Amino acid sequence: MRILLTAIALAAAFVAAGPAAAPLFNFMFTEGTSPQARQGFRAAAALWSNLLHDNVTVDLTAGFHPLAPGLLGTPRSARQPYPYATFRRALADDLTSFDDALAIGSLPRGDSFDMLLGFTSNSPHGAGSGIPYLDDGDANNTGARVTTAQARAVGLKPADQALAGCSGACDAFIGFDSQFAFDFDAHDGIGENSPGFAGMAAHEYWREDSHFGLIDPTADPGEALAISQHDPLALDAIGWDIWPMPEPSTRVMPAAGMLQPGSPASRSVARNGKTFRKNKNDG
Repeated sequence: MRILLTAIALAAAFVAAGPAAAPLFNFMFTEGTSPQARQGFRAAAALWSNLLHDNVTVDLTAGFHPLAPGLLGTPRSARQPYPYATFRRALADDLTSFDDALAIGSLPRGDSFDMLLGFTSNSPHGAGSGIPYLDDGDANNTGARVTTAQARAVGLKPADQALAGCSGACDAFIGFDSQFAFDFDAHDGIGENSPGFAGMAAHEYWREDSHFGLIDPTADPGEALAISQHDPLALDAIGWDIWPMPEPSTRVMPAAGMLQPGSPASRSVARNGKTFRKNKNDG
């Protein structure tokens, strides 16, 4: 109850103060990335800057070049390991909303956490078994690998890192296949066989293997991939601050799925010879 009351008080102060900051996306582009693609990457970043309220800089390198057959994009992120207790404390210190309180309240206190796993090599039911078991004694129960951008959003200070494809230190690299028929203009609708470029980039930014640190939603041809009202909620739950904040009564918090400190998995489906990622909530 105490943490909920604190969240409500902080949320009220946050709303009264109004937006005062937003993430700054600092772009570098690989040689040969077209002006059209650069504009699309920047438009995607602007979508998130208008929704997030964290005074952090996110360094990105983006490219638009031919990729191997079957690859639509190649996102990757810089990560830093933290003790679970350190990361949980940072989330608590960054609490600004009702949803933050629900999320943090769902996490166990102490220096470790238990989780249900399956399909692992060391399953007590046999290697690769899909039968769930309680994992409560491995090294992964005491730590969290956090993207460097997400770490800054909750007040941690990760070390600068280099990634393959990046120009110098960066938080994430995102490359799209220039051979694919993206639709660069969502204003006149999205082509039947093409995903919207800016929408695709916006959703790649929040992927588990990109800088926000979550699984990505559906990315099907013919979709503009607009950011829904539920997307910022997911980011709010893992430490990003959102603006504006909906009323607490409108919220349903799938905390266990969003907040497990391990790396969440996404599943892939093949569409027209390309790989698109999809989570189970998107049908």
